[in-house]
Amino acid sequence: MGIFGTSLGSLMFLGQIVLIHKNRLNYLLGFLFLGMSILQGSSISILSSKESYHSWLILLHIPALYSVGPVLYGIYKTSTGESFPSSKKKFVLHSILPVLGVLLYCAVLFFYPDIESVIRKAFVERIFPSPLDWILLPAVFGIGIYISLVLKSSKDLWRWEVWKSEPTARILSFLAVTSLLHLCLGACFFITKISDFLILTTGGMGFALCAAYLIGHRNPGFFQKLEEVTKATREKYARSLLVGIDREVLKENLIQLMERDRLYREEDLGLGDLADELALSTHQVSEFLNQELGKNFSVFVNDFRVSEACHLLKSEPTQSILEIAYSVGFRTKSSFNRAFQKHTGITPSEFRSKSQRENAD
Repeated sequence: MGIFGTSLGSLMFLGQIVLIHKNRLNYLLGFLFLGMSILQGSSISILSSKESYHSWLILLHIPALYSVGPVLYGIYKTSTGESFPSSKKKFVLHSILPVLGVLLYCAVLFFYPDIESVIRKAFVERIFPSPLDWILLPAVFGIGIYISLVLKSSKDLWRWEVWKSEPTARILSFLAVTSLLHLCLGACFFITKISDFLILTTGGMGFALCAAYLIGHRNPGFFQKLEEVTKATREKYARSLLVGIDREVLKENLIQLMERDRLYREEDLGLGDLADELALSTHQVSEFLNQELGKNFSVFVNDFRVSEACHLLKSEPTQSILEIAYSVGFRTKSSFNRAFQKHTGITPSEFRSKSQRENAD
């Protein structure tokens, strides 16, 4: 997989560079594929040989790792329609890590007195931290910081409502998760020096390159679509009635009202009552339920009612189904049956009979 990944990464790099009409995104993608190709080749050298004549190739992972973070961030910013870099000051800021990586590579390769001992301590004697580990530490932190910036900038695309309806958001989340996974596996290798982690990292990068190639062919307008989805989502949430409200705290308060106070047991419970308990407007509560939980008010409340009804049907065999329906907040048996069957796929009577048979067995 390593040799295949190295070759595929190089080919994908050339595929971006030879385009007649290139833009900044093409260059950034090309550098990303080149970096992944270099990391694959460097990993193969680490696994297969520790000889000094491979030093230049083994050490190439230094500039590659230092450059990955800014390139990933630049790809995200450019693909979502933002300017990258947005100013000369930002250009200098985002160039620090790549330039530092190149300088460190040259310094270690050409000026370090005993390069063989550096590689031997790092990959043969498995010493941690070795001098090489200290050199790579800023790169690892840099990748982590840039990935966190991407996640923060794309937080609107991680909402359940958007993630569920937009394949572009799901692809972006896949790319983010695989990047984090590779970072963790790479960190595990440099800490433990266990070659299995490097093999997994190399194989994962090869898989990611294959996935990127297939995604590009399956969705040739992926980045254009990502830009459209990002702009539409930001505009939508900029008009949100929940601006300035801590959604996590609101979710905790909402669940507490249902699980601890069992507000759902009130058969006359309406959206206005729930909004009053939360000190919000009905429009705000409705927007929160739809965007954060993917449910309307009726489905949200009935989920809690049916959940308790299931518990009572099992634990209270002498209580009638109608009594249970009333106790959990349903007004009529027919509305209870509809909600119960929608939630469980069977009627309350069938559920109770099934539970009794399971207990008997």
